[in-house]
Amino acid sequence: MPKLLWAIFCQQAVVDRFTNHISVINQFDEIHPVRPQAAAAQKPKAQGGAKPRVAAAFQCALVSLWEREKPTRSESTEMKVDLLGPKREKLAQFKVILDLRKHARTRQLTNMPGVPLAGEGTYRFVLRCRDGVKWRHTGVVAFEVKFQEPPRLH
Repeated sequence: MPKLLWAIFCQQAVVDRFTNHISVINQFDEIHPVRPQAAAAQKPKAQGGAKPRVAAAFQCALVSLWEREKPTRSESTEMKVDLLGPKREKLAQFKVILDLRKHARTRQLTNMPGVPLAGEGTYRFVLRCRDGVKWRHTGVVAFEVKFQEPPRLH
């Protein structure tokens, strides 16, 4: 199973096509979206009585670097990422293939148009890899959400 070397939540990651170097732009430890309006917060409850969610629409990316557990053994597996809200509720999930058959290391770059929010607090991207039939925890990337007040029009 691949080993996670690092993972970063950022605004953007750019890979140079000639050198294969990566530039990470604006790492997010904390984001400050505008506080949702009262009307948005009073939407009907989601399925199962869950608290309604709003989306923070901004360009962002989750970038990670992986390497083979055994350098000479090629491998390929599935990675699953869950976005957990402040109360540890699952807000989003995506899966990708980590292909380490040709190279000993690989990067995974997932661009997103924003993230779903369920209030202020600590959010976590929880990374797992498939190990046979089980999912093994490989890492966490955390960030804080603190709302800012919308601008007042006079």
